[in-house]
Amino acid sequence: MSDLDVSEFIGEGDFEGEGDTFDLACEDAWKKARAANHPSRTWCKVKHHWVLMENPVSEHKVVITPGG
Repeated sequence: MSDLDVSEFIGEGDFEGEGDTFDLACEDAWKKARAANHPSRTWCKVKHHWVLMENPVSEHKVVITPGG
């Protein structure tokens, strides 16, 4: 995946995810949230979303916050 550094956008309780699609990026971030003991069923807010500018878009990065 991309070497895009999004650390300046991540606050306490936020999780970064990446994937080939938006859904996979969200799933990756959610897995990290679950590993940090967030409940399995809760709403999350996508605070930031990046895409790699290719045609078609080939990489996505997100920052989510559980309970958003």
